[in-house]
Amino acid sequence: MTMRYTKTNKMIKRLMMMAIFISLAAGFSQQKLYGQNGFQPKMEVTGLAANYPLSGNGNDALGKSKPMELARTEFENGALYSDGRYTTNEGDTSFEVDRNMKVFAIRAEFKLAEPITDQYFPVPVFVFLDRWMGVGLDKDGTVTLMYDNLAKHVKSNVQYQVGVWHELILTCDENAGQAKVYFDGKLAATLNNPQKRNYERVGLTNYANGRVFKGWLRNISVGTGVRLVQATTQNSPGQPT
Repeated sequence: MTMRYTKTNKMIKRLMMMAIFISLAAGFSQQKLYGQNGFQPKMEVTGLAANYPLSGNGNDALGKSKPMELARTEFENGALYSDGRYTTNEGDTSFEVDRNMKVFAIRAEFKLAEPITDQYFPVPVFVFLDRWMGVGLDKDGTVTLMYDNLAKHVKSNVQYQVGVWHELILTCDENAGQAKVYFDGKLAATLNNPQKRNYERVGLTNYANGRVFKGWLRNISVGTGVRLVQATTQNSPGQPT
């Protein structure tokens, strides 16, 4: 009886250890893809087509897409720093996306280097250069969805902070006729009936006004959808609203 009890205990312990190991492995996988330096991601991209960690080079960690083209940048502290300078002869920090994607999601973690003083146009975090749609940061401290040659904006009341890592996601579904911006896991702005144009490149420069993102970027990923990865509501994880 004692021997059978001991064997049962050992089996239970082994099963518990296996469960703990699987849980830790899953957490490590998510941390490896997104989380860094204590930063906890709220959302992740599904149907991944590309993932650029930007921890020391511009390569796609999945090996599916071409390396990112870099201009006026440097790597420091596990991220890519963009100096915010606009020039006409040095190119742009950018990467290609599939022209055939009718549904896409692009995610990035960013940290703004200094306060924004431009009172006329939001400073882009990233823009679709061929589609002329992007996400910008306004002087009043809010996030905005830029569209129609980046001249029009869907403003939000969602606030960003200088010198703090944030998570930003832009989605576009041509079939549903909607584009959305999520900021730190929450829906910030929605645009109905976005322009239907080819997707070609994603970059940091708004060529309409010469504004360039100044700060740090990391963990840029492109896919076909997004989902919550930690409890931001009682019903999380699950689909964002």
